Amino acid sequence: MKQSQFFKSFLITFLAVSMYFNTCMAQVTCYADSNYQGHKIDLPAGEYAKMGKFKTPSPWQQVSANDQISSIQIPRGWQVYAYDGDNFKGKQIILTEDVPNLNNLGFNDKISSIKILRINSSNQINNNQTLKYQNNKHGKEKSSTRQNNSEITSRPKTRWGNANQSSNSTPKPTSAYIERIETFTPYAIPHLCPKHVGGDREFGGNGPNVNAFARLQLSNDKKRVEAVLYLHAKETKSDWTEARQTWTETIWTAPSGFVITDILSSAESKVSYTDTDHDIDHPDIKGGNLVRIFEIMGDTNGNDVGNCTSDDVYMDVYFNKVSVKIKSISPMPSQTSTPDNGGYTLESVVQKIDLEEIPIYSLQIRTKTGTVKDAETDARIYARLNGKDGIYYYDNGGNDREKGKTDTYYNLSPNIKTIKDIQYLEIATEDTDGWCLQQIELIVNGEVMFDKSYGTCTWIDKNDGHPDKIVIQGSELRNSSYWKNANKSSLAKPVTMISRKTIEQMIEAAVGHNNTNTKLEWGDLSGNRYVEAKYKTDNTLSIDLDLDYNIDIGSVDLNNPEVDVDFDLVCNCENGQIVMEVKDLKSEAPSAYGKLIGFTIGKLSGWLGDGISSMISLDFKPGDMKDPKIVAFYNNTCTNIQVDSSGNIHLK
Repeated sequence: MKQSQFFKSFLITFLAVSMYFNTCMAQVTCYADSNYQGHKIDLPAGEYAKMGKFKTPSPWQQVSANDQISSIQIPRGWQVYAYDGDNFKGKQIILTEDVPNLNNLGFNDKISSIKILRINSSNQINNNQTLKYQNNKHGKEKSSTRQNNSEITSRPKTRWGNANQSSNSTPKPTSAYIERIETFTPYAIPHLCPKHVGGDREFGGNGPNVNAFARLQLSNDKKRVEAVLYLHAKETKSDWTEARQTWTETIWTAPSGFVITDILSSAESKVSYTDTDHDIDHPDIKGGNLVRIFEIMGDTNGNDVGNCTSDDVYMDVYFNKVSVKIKSISPMPSQTSTPDNGGYTLESVVQKIDLEEIPIYSLQIRTKTGTVKDAETDARIYARLNGKDGIYYYDNGGNDREKGKTDTYYNLSPNIKTIKDIQYLEIATEDTDGWCLQQIELIVNGEVMFDKSYGTCTWIDKNDGHPDKIVIQGSELRNSSYWKNANKSSLAKPVTMISRKTIEQMIEAAVGHNNTNTKLEWGDLSGNRYVEAKYKTDNTLSIDLDLDYNIDIGSVDLNNPEVDVDFDLVCNCENGQIVMEVKDLKSEAPSAYGKLIGFTIGKLSGWLGDGISSMISLDFKPGDMKDPKIVAFYNNTCTNIQVDSSGNIHLK
């Protein structure tokens, strides 16, 4: 044999054998601690219905890996299906690359069973590999079929821990379709007023008996999670005044290219009780933990049904987290997040971006007023979150900050762009009408980051020796359990849909802030909501506001004229930012007051229109982030906008 031919044959054989051993030796390694530290366990491709034991220095030391895994290393081209229940049940995540901290994905110390697949470049599971080489003697080509798992097909089943593993137990090839778990906190749905269906409009202290529920369902096209909400209130004696209504609201939309296959979390909550006073009620919740708070006004001091004011029967609904399973409609590159933007998946961003650098697209303050005497207030209340930030007034439509009431306020300050911009939380009053605050929450991108209760309540007042503000320092915010355990995946995830209700609440916040210290104020409700948004075109919503012009003289309460304000909200994408512009703003008031309030109405298109435009435009860019791929990832958040027939805005 010629020497060159010998070396060529030897080299081919060596490479083939090396490829085989590298394939056989490749494995997923799971670690007990983050950053690939602590006890570890090596897992070849296969199925593990229960987790086994970590490798330890001593053969006598037995440490279970069940619910103990904090980081994981995955060979290139492999895919891991991890479950929080035995036998591949419960919540699932799909991983295709190393994860130094599973806490960032909400899966720390949760893995109880696991499926491991090796995938080739065409995204098909590669169960077998054919190695070709030249026979040294005859120069003929032969084939040797090797198993990609650590076992050869003919070998019997082996056991690792409590898991069966064999070449026949490789999971069904689904690698071309992406499945993953999405967890989100739906925004609160406020002020649901049921229709008058019987009796006069007054409960008259006779109850009412109240029944309410919230239930989740999937839309017919499997692309939306809908909340079905029901409220029924009926007087306990003749003439049986009654109010009843059912609403269906979209609370979440799947990313483009995905459908929702299952609702994994609790899908229902309900309450049933008899109202015995004129206060806001927070009844005990039964039948599931979908809802965190039902806030219901039953009997009131005046007419109870039909006007949809804060002095009528109504319901606010505050949700717990919801988890759903989604699946791509068609084959996609294997990954665990939305399609790759700028070279990074969501998990890439989560691993590289600091919590403090995550862009804020939704910032809310939720307050609960105490139930002691005179706890409620009509004072001007504002918040401030850093030294550069101006004060931001909170004034929702209707009577907010009533005794026992929970209110959620959007903070649309242009100076709060990323989490690091939240330096402290200051809540203050400008008036002597005291307010007794019982609880406060800080909510970022739909995730509760801070929660503090003050027992019965704590007073904020410019009178009676009380402090006029509460200041929670940044260190206290960041030392809270919510902040420390924040889910970076949920916080960093770009928004894919802005619901109509969210737009209405953001406009309500912008108007409430801009109207403070002017003669304009929220008026009487003429429709279902103080801000009503409706579909107009594929990128435009028509907006209607119910305002009044305050003509009171001193303490004399006069009949304030109504100011009806209508405008178009045009939505576009510019360099990763949602730009919303107020156009064609029109305002009307009774002609008798034209000269008196004409100047203010004329200014509406300026300070109110521009204020709304700038405040509710959403910038997704991370602050001071140098990694161009992360910047590109967020720039691609908003490339196209579509307004659906219900008024929801979809980002594509």
